[in-house]
Amino acid sequence: MSFTVMKSEFTSMLIEFDLLYQQVVPLRYARLSSGIDRVIIESTLKSFGILAIPEDFFALYGWKNGFETMLEWWKDEYGEGYYEMIPLDDCYHWMNMANIEMTLEIWHEHIKNAKRTNQLCYWKHGFIPFLQMQSSGLMVIDTIGYWNGIPGQIAAFDYKCSGGYQVVHQDLSKWLETQLELLKNGIFFSPDTLLEMEESIAIIAEINDSYTSRFPISIPLDAI
Repeated sequence: MSFTVMKSEFTSMLIEFDLLYQQVVPLRYARLSSGIDRVIIESTLKSFGILAIPEDFFALYGWKNGFETMLEWWKDEYGEGYYEMIPLDDCYHWMNMANIEMTLEIWHEHIKNAKRTNQLCYWKHGFIPFLQMQSSGLMVIDTIGYWNGIPGQIAAFDYKCSGGYQVVHQDLSKWLETQLELLKNGIFFSPDTLLEMEESIAIIAEINDSYTSRFPISIPLDAI
């Protein structure tokens, strides 16, 4: 760990996650970029009109600036698969700030085009993307608090289908708590058995359901 912040519950979990992740998947850990300065984060996001940046986001990116950008396919630790983007688990790629900035630029153009053609668009003002699925999904921090939720909640969506949004965590702290518990229980990566899958679902539900259960399983694109 090379960043200095006030000790908090979030940073305590981050320190524990850092140690465990490095032990379990050292090759992936080695491809994480060094932490980034708060001033750079603020200036990048504020240029897109994002002003309410969660403190935990600064802590997360002060620890590591996501994964480095790959110029070629990456082979996993087990020699079982190749990835276009290095996955944090077996599904989501942790985006660095350069990826985040590029994604925000792309979506802001989509918003302009959608308004001109009077079409629905997945993107909403105040979203901060930070996890990307290998195919076509994003996990974002909703800094506004759409759908009668709270600012800082975490939503996921597949932008190549019309399935709508799903609120998956109350905030970054709950997201990290979930990842840490899955990692500690040996089921952070894709479950191999039905028992592991059930255990994973149970952990996710225990940590998150008290908040996420207030939302529909799928929130329509036109909902605000």
